[in-house]
Formats: sequence, structure tokens, C-alpha cells
Amino acid sequence: MGGRAELEYLRRALARQGIEIPPARLQCLAGYAGKLLEANRRVNLTGAANWEELVDRQLVDCVVGLGLISWDGVELAVDVGSGGGLPGLVLAVLHPAVRVRLVESRVRRARFLQRCAAELGLANVEVAVGRAEELAHRGEWREAADRVTARGLAPLAVLLELSLPFLAPGGRLLAWKGPAVVRELEEAAVALRVLGGRVAGRYGYRLADGRERWLLVVEKNSATPPRYPRRPGVPEKKPLGWSRRLEEVDGAC
Repeated sequence: MGGRAELEYLRRALARQGIEIPPARLQCLAGYAGKLLEANRRVNLTGAANWEELVDRQLVDCVVGLGLISWDGVELAVDVGSGGGLPGLVLAVLHPAVRVRLVESRVRRARFLQRCAAELGLANVEVAVGRAEELAHRGEWREAADRVTARGLAPLAVLLELSLPFLAPGGRLLAWKGPAVVRELEEAAVALRVLGGRVAGRYGYRLADGRERWLLVVEKNSATPPRYPRRPGVPEKKPLGWSRRLEEVDGAC
């Protein structure tokens, strides 16, 4: 994977969204995609079955979302629930000046992220094996990041509790969402207020297959109370301000 034909397919897919990236970074991105598909045969890292699906439904989604806001002056980003590295490793490829911490609780996935970053020469990547609920209470992690990214992780009310504690005041969360974004925003109103966030932007776009996608930007405008996030598993079971039964995350991946 990652040969000339695949590279050209990736270039054209991005061009259809009006995006052009430097050749060296495009090559690195293609190399990452090849490693992801290869490793996916052994470890469940992505739902994509082939190169075209990975590019059209996932890589392009990440690149488009990351390009919707400025990264000028950003020093540290945390990717929560990194899985196979979407969007964390994509961010590291596109913005080598940004230090990217990938948070992944499953050991086999974390090992893939570590190996992939090393093989691609991504010196700006750090992989942490652990849960966001625990890492966010550590001094070197808490309210230290300029950006947090999350894609396909959890409903917004849950995601806010897992992510906002990592952000310094003034920092921003980038959350990839599908058509249910309005409903999720309504259900997350209490979480936003309690955790110190406010919606700073909502950007819609469509992928090649017509899927509706949204990048939700949440700004941290005040410190998160020390008790949050609650212990592992609690945010998912008892989302802040949400008493209804959790539904599945809308199809982000």
C-alpha cells in the first residue's frame, strides 16, 4: 500500500475538497494509510476495508476538519481515544511543529500508534496508554493543551467530560460529528456549562459519498472543576445533564 496509484488517488480525493498539501507530507500521509490498512488485518483499527474507503471516508474527513481552523501558535494537542490514529497521526503529519499526545487505552492499538509514529519519523508524537479519565487528573496533562481532537469517540455530553479537562483556558476542542450534531448539542448544554466550555463554531461539509459531516469547535472559557472527569466508566454511564439512555454515536467512522 502507499504506491504511486494510491498516492495519486489520495491527492485527487483531497483536491476535490480544494485541498493541496506539500508532496513530502502527502507521501507521509499515504505511508501512514498503508500501515493502517496492513495492521488492520491483525488488529481492529479502522472500519475501512480498502484504500478507497479509507481515503474517502476517513483520511479526507480528518484533513478537511483539521483545515477548518488555524493552528498558528498551537504547541500541544491531545487526541483523545486515538484508535488507529484518526485524526491524531494525521495532525502530526500535517503540522510537524505541534506536539501531539495520543491517548489510547487499548494496548495493541497504542503499540501500533507508537510503531507507526517511529517508522514515519514523527518525532512530534507521544503515545500514552491509559484512560482519559485518569490521565486528565495528572499534573503534566491537566489543562495543558492548546487543542484537543476527538473523532467517533462518544456523544458530545460524554466527550466534553473526557476532553475539556486537558484543555488550558482559551484552548479549543475539535469534535467530528455527523447529522445528529444539533441533538447532541442540546443534550450537552449542562456539560458545557459545568465543565467550562462554549461552542465557538460549527462547520459543515460533505464527503465524496455525500455523507454530511460537521466539525464542532468548543472553546474552554473557564477552568474545569477538579472533580472532573469522574472515575473511568462513569461519564459514559451517567452523562452530565443527560438522564436518557445513551444512543450509539452517529456514524463518524
